[in-house]
Amino acid sequence: MDARITQFSNNLFLITLPPPIPGFNDFICVWLYKGSISFIVDVGPSVTVPDLIKALNDLDITCLDYIFLTHIHLDHAGGIGEIAEHFSLTPVICHAAAISHLVDPSKLVAGTIKTLGDTGRAYGPIKPVPKNR
Repeated sequence: MDARITQFSNNLFLITLPPPIPGFNDFICVWLYKGSISFIVDVGPSVTVPDLIKALNDLDITCLDYIFLTHIHLDHAGGIGEIAEHFSLTPVICHAAAISHLVDPSKLVAGTIKTLGDTGRAYGPIKPVPKNR
């Protein structure tokens, strides 16, 4: 299932990213603000990154000024490695305590799978983000 884009104002869009998990069609969303400064809030899990990139392309987003992460659970930030790679000049803004988990996501992934089991695995792997990002 492809991403669904809902426009709330001239500059504000909600991108719904359905992962391949039954019952999760409207569970994961990314906010996009598109204006003189453009940014996204959260990126979704890695399994939905192709749909997010397609939605951003459909909205003519070729660069972002910021990528904000509300927190680093895999449903909100699991795709950050791929998105950071795609938007290679964009700073990733997150809580300072999250940085070590984004640079080395192994404990984050293990904890997610321990807690969520198959749902955690279905979100896909998380690719590390370079520490300087």
